[in-house]
Amino acid sequence: MRTRKVLFLGISLWCSVTTSSAMVEKESLPPPTATTQSAVPKEKANTPKSGYFKLPGMQLEARAWASIRMQIIHDLINGVENGAGYDCMHITSIPLKKNDKNVTRAHRRETRFGIEVLAPAQWGGGAAPARLFLESDLFGAQDMVGGENTTNQALLRIRHAYVEWGPLIIGQYWGVFCDHCAFVDVVDFSPPVGGVSLRSPQIRYTCHVKEDIDLVATIENPEGEYLDQNGKANFTKAQGRYRFNPTDNDNCAVDKFPDIGFCATLNQRDGGHMAFRSAVRYLHTKKAEKKSFVIGAVVGVGGLFKVFGRDEINVQVNGGRGAGRYLYELSGTAAYLDKDNVLHVQPSVGGFLSYKHFWNSSIWSVLAGGYAFVKNHEDLRNTKTSTAVNKDVISVNANTHWRPEGFKNAKFGIEYLWGMRRTEKGGTGNLNRVMIGAKIDF
Repeated sequence: MRTRKVLFLGISLWCSVTTSSAMVEKESLPPPTATTQSAVPKEKANTPKSGYFKLPGMQLEARAWASIRMQIIHDLINGVENGAGYDCMHITSIPLKKNDKNVTRAHRRETRFGIEVLAPAQWGGGAAPARLFLESDLFGAQDMVGGENTTNQALLRIRHAYVEWGPLIIGQYWGVFCDHCAFVDVVDFSPPVGGVSLRSPQIRYTCHVKEDIDLVATIENPEGEYLDQNGKANFTKAQGRYRFNPTDNDNCAVDKFPDIGFCATLNQRDGGHMAFRSAVRYLHTKKAEKKSFVIGAVVGVGGLFKVFGRDEINVQVNGGRGAGRYLYELSGTAAYLDKDNVLHVQPSVGGFLSYKHFWNSSIWSVLAGGYAFVKNHEDLRNTKTSTAVNKDVISVNANTHWRPEGFKNAKFGIEYLWGMRRTEKGGTGNLNRVMIGAKIDF
C-alpha cells in the first residue's frame, strides 16, 4: 500500500503542471493569502486554490511547473569560445587580445523546474500557511566529458530552496541586497553590470510596518574573497567540495561570520517601488599563521517606477568598501592581500539605468546600460601582475520581446549586447553579441 501511495503522489504531481505563465514568470511567488475555514462555505472548505491540487490523504496543496528556455548566441567579433562568457554575457571574460572570430552557440541551460507545497499553519493567532518552494535550472558548473559533440548535457542546480512561514524564510533565496522585484527584462541570462544578482542560504525576517512599507533583516552565508599580488581572485576553499580554485594551496580565505543584511522597501500602489539596501561582511584570511581581517560594508538604492502608462524605468546605484561579489561582475575584488599577508579593503561603485517601453499589449522593448568601477590597491595599479586586473566594466542591452496573443505562455526576444572591460595596465576588451531567446511556460 505504501508503494502505491507514493507512486500515486508522484503521478499526481507530474500531471498537475500549471499553465499559468504569471506564476512561472516570477522568480519567487509572494506568500499565499490564507483563508480560514469559517470564512468560506462548508462545501468549499476543502477546495484547493486555482492552479493547486490536494495531495491525497494530506492537508497539503501543491503545484508544479516547468519553463523551457532556449538561447542562440552569436558573437560578431572577438568571440568568446569557452569559460563564463560562453553561455551568457560576462564582461570580465571578454578577451583583451582582439580576434576576428565569429562564434555561435545555442543552449537551453536556463530551463527551469519547480514545485511549491502549502501546509496549514498559524502565526500570531491567525492563519499563515507554511510554504515550501523549490526551483532548479540547468546552469550547474560544467566540466565534463561529452559536451556539445554528443549529448549537449547540462547539470541541474538549485536556484531556490526554502520554507516560508509567516514573516520567516529559512533556506536559499535571493540575498536581501538583491532587489529581485526590479530585474531588468533582458534576453540574456545575466543582468546589466552594476546591479546585483545574488542568492544565498539565509534566515530572513520581514516586518510589514505599514501597508506600503516592508523592513527586512537577514543572516546570510558568507564567502571570503580577495585579489592576491598576481591579480588573481581567490575565494573560500573547503576540503572536499567544489570551489573556483580547489587545488590552490596558497588560497587562505576563511569564512568566520555570516553576512548581515537589511532592506527597507517603499511600495507604490501602481506596482512600482523604491528600496534602500545595506549589507555588512567580515573578510578574513590566515596564511603562514598570520591572521588578517577587514570589515566590508555596501549600500544601495534604487527601484522600479511606472511612467507613461505601462512603461517602466529601472534604476540602481550600489557601492561601498569591500562590496566585491555583491556587485555583478566585481566578484573577487572585495579586498587585496599584500606581500605581508595583510588584507586591504577595496572601494567600488556601480549601477544601471533601463527603460521599458510597451508598443502594444504583445510587443515591448528595453534599453539598459550599466557601469561598475573598483578602486584597486596601489600595488595592483603600479606593479606588474600575471593576471589582468580590471578597473571598470560597461554593458549595454537593447532588445525587443514578443508574446503572441494566441499563446500567452510563450515569449520570444532578440537582443543586441555590447560590453567592455578596462584593466589597470591600459588593456581594453570589447564584445558585440546578438542573442535570440525563446521561453515557453507550462
